[in-house]
Amino acid sequence: LSLSENLTFTSDPRTSLFARFSHTRNDQGLAGAASVPDQDDRAEARDSLAQLGMRRRTSSRSHLWLGLSRPAGRFEVLDRDVDSRWVYIRDAGGNIVGMNASRQTVRSHGFVPELRLEYGMNRDPARPATLTLGAARASLSPTLTSDLLFTSGPPPVIVPFSTRLDAGLSATYAQWTQTASDSLSFAAQIRQQRLATTATTSLLGGGSASASVAQSHWLPSLLANYRADDRTLLRLFYNRQAQEQELTPIALRPMETLLTTEPLVIPKGSPKQTETVELDAERYLPSGAFLKLFLFRTTAADVTFGDLTTMRELERYGVGLRYERQLTRNLYGQVGYLWNRTDNDTPFAPFDGGTAPYHPVRLAGLSVNYIDRAGTKAALQLNYTGPFYQDTGSLSATSRPLFPAKTYVDLTLAKEPTLQNEFFLKIINLFDAQAIQFNDYPTGKRRVVAGWTRRW
Repeated sequence: LSLSENLTFTSDPRTSLFARFSHTRNDQGLAGAASVPDQDDRAEARDSLAQLGMRRRTSSRSHLWLGLSRPAGRFEVLDRDVDSRWVYIRDAGGNIVGMNASRQTVRSHGFVPELRLEYGMNRDPARPATLTLGAARASLSPTLTSDLLFTSGPPPVIVPFSTRLDAGLSATYAQWTQTASDSLSFAAQIRQQRLATTATTSLLGGGSASASVAQSHWLPSLLANYRADDRTLLRLFYNRQAQEQELTPIALRPMETLLTTEPLVIPKGSPKQTETVELDAERYLPSGAFLKLFLFRTTAADVTFGDLTTMRELERYGVGLRYERQLTRNLYGQVGYLWNRTDNDTPFAPFDGGTAPYHPVRLAGLSVNYIDRAGTKAALQLNYTGPFYQDTGSLSATSRPLFPAKTYVDLTLAKEPTLQNEFFLKIINLFDAQAIQFNDYPTGKRRVVAGWTRRW
């Protein structure tokens, strides 16, 4: 279930007010011990966002933005008979002694005020230049509660466990955006981001313990566009991001300016910091087709993924290609391909120095989309994932298990009888091909999503 509403109100020629409200709900079953659906197990996710903003023209060359966001979420796993694999605890020898029992709940809520000032530095409308100064502060309080089942000795013991994280995330930034010529434009940004957290964890023997950590980063970004001719665009990205404990995307969702790269260039897992360089070349061909080629290199530090040993450094580099064209009056096609290599530096791990776990070398996609004037829509998407290593957290493993290549098929059918209404049906993984997320945990089973979109 996904609901959203965006409102804009202009109170006078100098002032505009904005409001956005959204709520998503996703319920799904979990696989049991035999990798089949288990009726008493499920995962529930709820995410809500309320956002208010005001843009005020303070002079002929400047604008002031004020924003306030309130994100909230809840994620809960119910596993009453403890037959789904979700969370692992290992002893010193790498043996599993505990797993999730009964339930696991994560609740979070935040409060994000934001201030931004835009000032036009150039009076020439053909060569605009803008200086943007902004600041945002997020207060976030996620809490994890869980019942852990310990199986190291009879009888099994269920122990309540909880962790509360009080986090303050602040960001200040300055950005310069300029059209230097008819062919060249760029945006350069420097961001200072600080994260301070205090974690309070219940101890298995009773009582609690607290620990505080503060980290600060300077994060530069650059986006340069060069239009060689009417059909060709070259684009250069440089982007550094800090993503400690995944708080950045949770807390900072205001109307700030962020320079972003292709999503596939970021390694899987939760890195503390990433740094990406990407070069794009886009070309509109005489036939009306669109062709994009991109090269990239990303380094990531201190990457966590499931119960794998923390990977001290990942380096991901590769090349991607996307081709789009209109096949007939109502039919459109798209094909994409990505080749990459992801090396890792993880001392003492079996995969140290080799290809990082759960990172396939090849990814590809093919889609065909149909739409007509009556509002009938259909899409068929084929996604290919090459083979990848599926290592576990064991440091004594003598081999690296390999998950085979798979092709997944998605089907979407929709009808838009009016501009205000649309009905849709989407089947993800149409043929129920086998898939895993990590440590043999099954995911990607066939999903059917049906809905109605209403626009005002």
